[in-house]
Amino acid sequence: MSVETFETVIHECGQRNQNGDKFQRQRIFTFVREVLQNFRNAFKLRRQQRIDRDAFSNLLALDDRSLADIGVTRDQVIWASKLPLSVNAALEIKALKATGNHINGG
Repeated sequence: MSVETFETVIHECGQRNQNGDKFQRQRIFTFVREVLQNFRNAFKLRRQQRIDRDAFSNLLALDDRSLADIGVTRDQVIWASKLPLSVNAALEIKALKATGNHINGG
């Protein structure tokens, strides 16, 4: 819902509430509840992305041989750890490998 729509709903609710229209009041409460739910979901998603990226970044603590056993290079891990949180670093490395592209030297 856009800001203009939100302002229209607020205005309508204010006018109709003077006439005792409970439906319009319920409409604004539903809208506010949906907005708060969207913020909550966005916060949860961002938190999970941060947890996933921190776990991925733990790969940097492994030695090169262990990384090779996993099938990645240190350069790939460094590159992927710098991607935006909204991007799944592990899937990006997998896609990079599937296309035959390589990350060289940082």
